[in-house]
Amino acid sequence: MPVNQHNIRKAPAPLKCFQINLRHSRSAALNLAQLIIDLDIDVVLIQEPFAKVSSLSSSIEVKFISPGYASFHCLSSEHAFGSAIIIRASLNASLYSFGLSNNCCGIKLPNNVFFFSIYCRPSLPCIPSHLASILVDIPSWVIKVAILGIDCNAKNKAWNSGHTNKIGADLEYCFLDYALSISNVDITLLPHKPSNTSFVDVTLEGDSVSLSGWHYPFYPSLSDHPFIMFFVEYDCFSQSSAAKANWIPSPEYCDIPLFLISLESAMADITSPEIIQSFNSTKDIDDVIDSLSSVIKSSALKSKLAFHPSRIPAKMPWWSANLWELRSKLKASYKLKRLDPSLCNITAYTQNKAVYQRALRAEKKESWKSFCSRNLNGDIFGELKTLTNSSPPITFPNEQSIDGVIISDHSDILSAFSSHFFPVNPPDSLSHNIVSDSVKTYCDVPFASSDTYVTLVDLKLAMESLRLTKSPGPDGISSVWLRHSYELIKFH
Repeated sequence: MPVNQHNIRKAPAPLKCFQINLRHSRSAALNLAQLIIDLDIDVVLIQEPFAKVSSLSSSIEVKFISPGYASFHCLSSEHAFGSAIIIRASLNASLYSFGLSNNCCGIKLPNNVFFFSIYCRPSLPCIPSHLASILVDIPSWVIKVAILGIDCNAKNKAWNSGHTNKIGADLEYCFLDYALSISNVDITLLPHKPSNTSFVDVTLEGDSVSLSGWHYPFYPSLSDHPFIMFFVEYDCFSQSSAAKANWIPSPEYCDIPLFLISLESAMADITSPEIIQSFNSTKDIDDVIDSLSSVIKSSALKSKLAFHPSRIPAKMPWWSANLWELRSKLKASYKLKRLDPSLCNITAYTQNKAVYQRALRAEKKESWKSFCSRNLNGDIFGELKTLTNSSPPITFPNEQSIDGVIISDHSDILSAFSSHFFPVNPPDSLSHNIVSDSVKTYCDVPFASSDTYVTLVDLKLAMESLRLTKSPGPDGISSVWLRHSYELIKFH
C-alpha cells in the first residue's frame, strides 16, 4: 500500500529558551517582554525577577508578562532575590512542587521534560551546600530529563569565568554528583562575547535531555548579566496536534470528482471483498477500516482546492487569494525558522511577515472604503450591525396551530408547549400497557442465527441515517465524506 505522506509525523521544532538575571529591573523586564514576542521564545528561566505585591491581593506577581505566556514562581517577601519561569501558555506547563522555594522554581511539561530556575544569593553561608539541599529533594529520574538555569554567584572557567574560585570548584563537583552536565560553550568558540559581566550564570542538562545551540545572543539585556539562549529538543505531539494531523478539509472546499478518482485508484490496494470471509479476528477488520480511513483522508487532501471564494468568512470581506498565498508563505517561513533559526531564515520570516501585514492592512482599508461607498446614502450603522451579528435571533411565532386551533396569545402557546412536552398527568393505563406489551414482545424475539450478515440495504439505511452536521470522530472523517465515498467503499 502506498505511503500516505500526510500521515508522516514530522520532527518537532526545538524549544527556544532564554536564561537571564533581571536584577529586579523594570527596564530589563520590559525589554525581555518585547524580545519574547519578537524572537518567539518558548521558555525563559529568570533569576531576580521584577515582581511586586499584587494590588488585588497580598500575593507576589511577576510583572510584564507577554501576551500568550504564563509565569510560574513561589516568590515570597524576598522576591528580589528569587526565581521565576515564563513559558508559552500553549505548552500546558504545570508547577513542579519538589524543591520549590523563593529562589527555586520548577515546571513540568506534558511529555516529562522539566525546567528549573535557581538563584544562589552571594550572602549564603555555603552556596554548594544550599544547591545540594535543593537537588537532593528532586528525584533522580526528574534530574535526568531536566534543564537547570542557575545564577550561582561563583566563578569557574567551565562557565566562562575569568578564573575558578573555591566555591566554583565545589559547585562543579556538586554537579557531577547529581549527573548534571554543564552546557555552557567555551566563549572563544562563540561569535559574540558579552562585556561588563563576571560570567556566573550556568546552564545544566540531565543525561536524557538534548540541548543545543547554547550561545550569548547579540541582544542587550539592560542588566549586568547577559542573555543566554539555547534550544531543547522537545516532542510536543499532544492530543491537539494529533487532531490537527487527522484534519481533512470540508468537501465544499475540495474537487469532488478528483477525490473520487483518487479514491478509486487507492482502493486497489485495500483487501478485496472476495477474501473478506477469510478474516479470523477483529484485528483483521480493524486493519481494513484503518486502511479505508487512510485512503479517504489522503484522497481528500489531494483534492483540496488552493483557494475558493466561498472560503471568505462573512465577517472578513477583505480576504482574497493574494492574502491566502502570502499567509501560506509566512507559515512556511515560520516553520523553517523554528526548525533552523539561522540568520537567513529569521530574515526571510521577518520580510514575509512585513509583506503580509502590509497587504492585510491595505486590503482592510480598501474594503472599508468600498463598504462606506456602498452604504453612503443608506443606514451605514444598520449595515454594520447586520455584518457583526453572528446569526439572526430566533423570534417567537405570532401564532401557532395546536390541536387544529390557531392560538396567537404567547402565554397560551407557552402553556400548550409545556403541557405537551412535560405533561402533568402520566399516560393512561391503556396506552401504557400497549407500549409495554410491544416492547416485551420485541425483546422476547430470539436473535437471528449467526449466519445472517449485514446486507447492502442495511448498510445504505445506516449511511442515510448519518447526520451530516455531526462533528467527525478521532479519525477526522465526517459523515459527509462517508456519503461521498459510499459507492466505492460499500463492498469493503
